[in-house]
Amino acid sequence: MPAFEAEVGMPYWIDLTTSDPRKSAYFYEQVLGMTVLERGDGTARLGTATRPLLRLTEVPGAAPAPRERKR
Repeated sequence: MPAFEAEVGMPYWIDLTTSDPRKSAYFYEQVLGMTVLERGDGTARLGTATRPLLRLTEVPGAAPAPRERKR
């Protein structure tokens, strides 16, 4: 049995907000090896050749996620 089974109508990608979709897409391409599948006005969709995995949406002034301090 698979670890995860999608339900009908459930999106197959993760939505993230970013202040700069192009810069964020570059990170996911270079570090994680994803491919840009589609670019729109303030959006980018990335994934593998056969499956979208991530949608980046521009939100002007979006703050980075807080990072935990190393102890």
